Amino acid sequence: MRAAALLLLVLATVGLYARVVEHEFVSFDDPIYVTKNPHLDDAFTADGLRWAFTTARGANWAPLTWLSHALDYRWFGLERPGGHHATSVALHALTALLFVVAFARLTGAFWRSFFVGALFAFHPLRVESVAWVSERKDVLCGLFFAATLVAYASYARRPRPLAYAAVLVSYALCLLSKSMGVTLPFVLLLLDIWPLGRATKERYGKLILEKLPLIALALVAATVTFIAQDRAGAVSSLHNLPLLERVANATIGYAAYVHSTLWPTGLACFYPHPSVLDAPHSWVGVRLLAAVGTLTLITAVAIRVRRSEPSLLVGWLWFLGTLVPVIGFVQVGEQSTADRYTYVPSIGLALTLVWGGTRLAQRARIGNATLAVAGGAWIVALAFVTVRQIDTWATNTSLYEHALAVTDGNFKAHNNLGLALERGGDIEAAEAHFVAALEARSNYAPALINLGRVVHERGEFNRARALYTRALEVAPNASVHNNFGVLLLDRGDVGRAREHFERALELDANSHDVLRNLARLYAVGGNADRATEYLERLLELDQTDAWAWYELGIQDSNKRRFDSARRHFERATELEPDAGRGWIGLARVALLEARPTDAIRYFEEAGSREGLSRQNSAKLAYLYLEHGDPTKASDAFKVALEGAGKNSAWANELALLLTTSDDVSVRNLQRALAWARISVTETDESNWEYMSTLATVHAELGNRAEALHWQRKAVELAPSDERDAAVRRLRQLNILLEKPAAEER
Repeated sequence: MRAAALLLLVLATVGLYARVVEHEFVSFDDPIYVTKNPHLDDAFTADGLRWAFTTARGANWAPLTWLSHALDYRWFGLERPGGHHATSVALHALTALLFVVAFARLTGAFWRSFFVGALFAFHPLRVESVAWVSERKDVLCGLFFAATLVAYASYARRPRPLAYAAVLVSYALCLLSKSMGVTLPFVLLLLDIWPLGRATKERYGKLILEKLPLIALALVAATVTFIAQDRAGAVSSLHNLPLLERVANATIGYAAYVHSTLWPTGLACFYPHPSVLDAPHSWVGVRLLAAVGTLTLITAVAIRVRRSEPSLLVGWLWFLGTLVPVIGFVQVGEQSTADRYTYVPSIGLALTLVWGGTRLAQRARIGNATLAVAGGAWIVALAFVTVRQIDTWATNTSLYEHALAVTDGNFKAHNNLGLALERGGDIEAAEAHFVAALEARSNYAPALINLGRVVHERGEFNRARALYTRALEVAPNASVHNNFGVLLLDRGDVGRAREHFERALELDANSHDVLRNLARLYAVGGNADRATEYLERLLELDQTDAWAWYELGIQDSNKRRFDSARRHFERATELEPDAGRGWIGLARVALLEARPTDAIRYFEEAGSREGLSRQNSAKLAYLYLEHGDPTKASDAFKVALEGAGKNSAWANELALLLTTSDDVSVRNLQRALAWARISVTETDESNWEYMSTLATVHAELGNRAEALHWQRKAVELAPSDERDAAVRRLRQLNILLEKPAAEER
């Protein structure tokens, strides 16, 4: 029966979250952890492992989490985000199972423990940790937290070195997943009080001594994490956020988590900290008073009944204590609270609710069956809310639109939704959200940068410059300097652009965007060696950067290093087989090596995968002409001439082809006339050869007067060294039109 119940819990949890396998990656931290993380590809090499254990990427220290993401990357790549989501769901289901097993062993009360696990598994507050790929660290940390409790239950029942070693190993893995597990030794001391009953006056010292190795691990993890967060600039100073404001936000946060547990509505991916908003909410004082009253009342009740029902105080202290690292006393980030922070602390509230609710039901003489039905109904209701909350994480747009619908002043949601809309092509709506973000928080650097980029692309140089200048004042980071450099480069100020790019690189030596921009700057400026230097640095960071391989091929081909250029272009095609640029690069080398047949093949490959640019279509057309394939040449010229701004040389070539081809399927004098007219018009009647082509078409059509008119103009415009050729052509037209040449002089 119990085994079936545990299996049902796992299956129900997986079924509840099954829809996440259809979700995308989101722009909220997923690029940092997965989609733009170049270190995942070689995570299991010596260098990769060293990086995982030393990096402060994401303002966190979580080596095991990085390796978990690397495994998913190896198995699913980036094309199948559903695989990454499925892993998180499986870990969450297993964590729920382990919590049930742990508390069943600790308390001997299986069905109460089962309800704690179900409440944990199905509650909407878990959605952020499970449906957000970046929060893999939550589910991993929770998994090993629960595993540590299982090991500790065995150790407490029968203390022995092997059992204690299992506790240490499980706890170390917990800390390597996320340092929020630093509070676990405190939790074990609570469990010694209840339900284990090990905490007698005579044994207090021994119990604390027993936890010292765990406390040592916790101190190491906490120190390393704080250093990582501080280096990343994520820790707010007391100057920026005074202690009293931290205490007030923490108090409100505790009450908010209790409220969200009992009444989970208005959940969002980000809740702005009141201190960072331009207009503080007038109701903060009211919320603080209500929070103080709520917390005082619950604490007083838990203390009052501690002897008769110690589970209430233990569960309540579990909740309060495990939230300490993230409640805001040490403020990391710009959020006031976060749903994900409740992943482990929620177990404490669940213990209080389940054991306290059972005691109340017993006093009210409510039968176990009635209590089970009521509890089951609550779980089902929570599951329905969870399903709706899961859907909000489906796409960037749904995630941020929902956040804006349930929160006020959400500058981050406005900014991120603006980015999503911009990528979708709705620039006007994107700009409106960037503006809204700045209305909520005028010094929010990402919105200043994004709005600056949008107005820059629209040609509003001065406004973009003003926005970037403001951004530099509030957050002189690599991103601001990089965008400012792009702006200046666009205005032709290469020197100052280079200064901004180099400053950006000083601030972030691993910025792909900055390295790319420096490579482009030096490539355009003709400094191939410096361009190559930055391209090679890019590839040191990410061997899968197809653009960098392609650009390196361009530099090598410019230096006539054809063998290495070919290898670089081939690597680009391996990484992006469906993209055209690698094949274009190979065609470039083939042309430089006088291998026209290969060049044609490579151009055709590029065209079949991604289409050809107008310039490359024209190159292919000329190659077809050289190889005597007028039909394909005609088609390629037509592609080259599609769209606005006709190229007069290509139009002239196509007109000649349509006029002189022996292939009846190609020859078309009316279309030839149209293209010949375009070539003459586009050059303002200044090219004698194009006029001669137009004359030839008119002659073929039998338009005597037009043919002679345009050829005479061609003779007049032809330079002295080419006039004889123009006159000969005029004579040929006379013969063609059966009129003596002398008469036409």
